[in-house]
Amino acid sequence: AKHYKLKYTVIRPANVYGPRMPNKGLYGFLNRWIAYALQDKPIPIWGTGGQVRDFTYVEDIAKAYPMVMNNPKTFGKPYLLCTGRGVTLLGLAQTIFEKVGKTPKIEYFPPKAGDIQRFIGNYGKAKFELGWTPTTDLSCGLDLTIDFVKNNMDRYKEVNLF
Repeated sequence: AKHYKLKYTVIRPANVYGPRMPNKGLYGFLNRWIAYALQDKPIPIWGTGGQVRDFTYVEDIAKAYPMVMNNPKTFGKPYLLCTGRGVTLLGLAQTIFEKVGKTPKIEYFPPKAGDIQRFIGNYGKAKFELGWTPTTDLSCGLDLTIDFVKNNMDRYKEVNLF
């Protein structure tokens, strides 16, 4: 930025989830979990499931971008976009099964090396400097995501187990 005189801002979204997530890679796992649950298949968890994550709905993240891009006071600063609330992976899996009306089935695997055991963020800087706060709680965001996955199972064909 100094060398080329670039203006930049760092946006650090935390564990984004929601409709249209990809069916591959590390970041679309929640939608794959929903696809598994809808098909009455086990959700895979590496480790005990006690790992805590702070999940942020995609539309909440999207609302922050114009707040950053249209504000010259943000240049050169990082902003963590999160909810400040954590949920265990096991609790999340159980909630998904409950919401889709299926009996919970979990398949445990050995823990992944270096897996973060606890992450709950703090969006205080984004709230103070941008006026940004997350507005979608996890339960509502899951409902919207479940509806999307139900209506787009072909998108998850690689995890479609029918």
